[in-house]
Amino acid sequence: MKKRRWNREFPEVPDCVHQTVLSTLAGLEKQEDRKVKKFRKHTIIIFAAALIAALGTTVAAAELFKWNETAQEVFVAEPIVQD
Repeated sequence: MKKRRWNREFPEVPDCVHQTVLSTLAGLEKQEDRKVKKFRKHTIIIFAAALIAALGTTVAAAELFKWNETAQEVFVAEPIVQD
């Protein structure tokens, strides 16, 4: 193993920098752990239920108000015939 000259590898650090590092590290130890918000199962289930309700309402409204027939009249479109 090579002999290292540590004086060249790690030059002298001013005392104010050293004290700043020490106070920052001490502050990290005192700092409380913050909780990270995560998507929980119930949040995803509520979102899925709201999406299904919105889509169901749209389908029900289209059927109730005969949206497809009205759209054909307004846009003067002929119905698509599938073979």
